[in-house]
Amino acid sequence: MVNHSRSALLVGAMACSAWVLAAASIASAQGNPDRNAYFGEQHIHTSWSVDAWLFGNHLTGPDDALKYAQGQAIKHPLGYEIKIEQPLDWMGVTDHSEYVGITKQANTPGSPVSKMPEAQPLILKDPNNPADVAKVFAYLVSLVSKPPIKAFMTPQVAGTVWKENVKIADE
Repeated sequence: MVNHSRSALLVGAMACSAWVLAAASIASAQGNPDRNAYFGEQHIHTSWSVDAWLFGNHLTGPDDALKYAQGQAIKHPLGYEIKIEQPLDWMGVTDHSEYVGITKQANTPGSPVSKMPEAQPLILKDPNNPADVAKVFAYLVSLVSKPPIKAFMTPQVAGTVWKENVKIADE
């Protein structure tokens, strides 16, 4: 048995597709000086993301990502200088929103976050020790099934990260 509503929808879609292809063909034949290709990066995690921090990026933050996209030289997380040949047209820093900047702040000696009892399980005693990294990673994974840590969501903590992001964007 034929479903006439599906058939009609399919025929309509095919007709619409044919029209779009014809219109695109005409437009390309006429040329379009406003059709430009833009190159960029849509998914960058910096040291402010929990995963990037744990996997060794302790240096490059959102400000470094922006400088890199603009064609400036920055320090690679492994310590050497890098620079792209052609600046990007656009770029998006996509750090994880969950506890953004917390791991970095927890691992910054003397920072207010590093002194919080809730941050102690985030502190890497030896970033070069895979067992220590695995321990912190396991703790972070365990947080997924628990309520958010309210101490990390206070205006004093989360607000500091947000203000820094705004400052970077404004500069």
